[in-house]
Amino acid sequence: MNRVKIGLVISALVAVGCGYRAIESNALQPPQFNRASSTPNNNELKDKYVREEGWQIPVVPASDLKSSSVREGETVSGVAVTITASPYVPEDLFTTEPFATIGDAKYGTIKINLITELTVKKRIFGYVMLAARTVKSSESNKLIRSGLGFTFRYLDTDGDGKFETLVFGGPTDKVPDWVAK
Repeated sequence: MNRVKIGLVISALVAVGCGYRAIESNALQPPQFNRASSTPNNNELKDKYVREEGWQIPVVPASDLKSSSVREGETVSGVAVTITASPYVPEDLFTTEPFATIGDAKYGTIKINLITELTVKKRIFGYVMLAARTVKSSESNKLIRSGLGFTFRYLDTDGDGKFETLVFGGPTDKVPDWVAK
């Protein structure tokens, strides 16, 4: 139980911008993102991708929900709002998305360590994913986390229920205006 609590604390620190050491000394490096470029090359990803049909959000059981927290924020147009952040800690959630969809499969399978649902007035406007690259364990032959964690976000910018915007790295965007209406 203490390991889970320690893991949650570490994950929370990374989600708010603090770093921590890699689990293995020979761990792979996390994906590198060029936030200034809008055109990816072989070594870079754009910082934002829009998919009109929406991105697939991983489904996690409600039992994985940890205690929610609230904080003050503001919408894009400056309206003050109260944001509820509900963190889910999935047991073993591995995926190749969103990298496979955006055509950058070199990151391979990633492990989602934390999913935080963001709401205002019980309206979901985003999900923040804390993830890490994986390698196969030589002992168990299972995928295990490797390297530093990184974050990405899925956002519903227009209130249609589709999370059409994928954002890598950087500070959390302001809350879309539609949630304050």
